[in-house]
Amino acid sequence: MLKTAADHVAHTEPACSDSHVGRGADRVDGQAKVTGAARYSAEFTTSGLVHGCVLNSPIATGRVLHIDAAAALDLPGVLAVFTHENRP
Repeated sequence: MLKTAADHVAHTEPACSDSHVGRGADRVDGQAKVTGAARYSAEFTTSGLVHGCVLNSPIATGRVLHIDAAAALDLPGVLAVFTHENRP
């Protein structure tokens, strides 16, 4: 009779009695995730949070001659525009 790898694994004892190989592991948060009670990072809100965006040039070897940030600064919610002239 030809044995498969699954048959061999199913009938093999672990090398050590303390081994976790081949055994299920209890998830501490399993019940909360299954019931929908778990909270994920996307569900938390923080007041005063500021988001940033990096804009790269679409031309890899282009030369930037001038950056006019006035239009971006006039948009509501924009706090600052960093360029080579004012970066920390």
